Amino acid sequence: MAGSLNKVILIGRLGQNPEVREVGASKVANFSIATDESYTDRSGNKVEKTEWHRIVMWNKAAENAESYLKKGSLVYIEGKLETRSWENDAGEKRYSTEIKSFSFQMLDNKNDQSQRNDSYSSQSFTQKEPTAQNTFSKEGAHSNENPIESSSNNPMTENVVKDENEDDLPF
Repeated sequence: MAGSLNKVILIGRLGQNPEVREVGASKVANFSIATDESYTDRSGNKVEKTEWHRIVMWNKAAENAESYLKKGSLVYIEGKLETRSWENDAGEKRYSTEIKSFSFQMLDNKNDQSQRNDSYSSQSFTQKEPTAQNTFSKEGAHSNENPIESSSNNPMTENVVKDENEDDLPF
């Protein structure tokens, strides 16, 4: 069908470390992220709501998620909705809706990472080469496909994984 689009964009925090396993010759990562919103109801009470989203990544994106994402990480996810069905042991048809993602972008700053977990200062979180972005795609390379992400004044394009000698001061 021409003119249709299945695209999901989420910014949220990981509820657990990505679980990566091998499926045949491929790797798959599964994890959940939480998004939250708050509003004031008619009575003037503040209401907070958290929504959990299941994320599935395959191959190189799954490997990158395993290497870079940890519980509590703030992450930008792009993907598409997919619903799958199966029969449980009792013969009942079950459904699950997930976000199949091919790219993510880390949004944490260095201070958030070190406060949450000392493992962020390990070698796996230092970049070997400086890049314009920290977006990982299904090809495993840094991606500039999305014009919104490549905008020079967009805070999401900031390179989050910084050199050990670099600080977060604006001057």
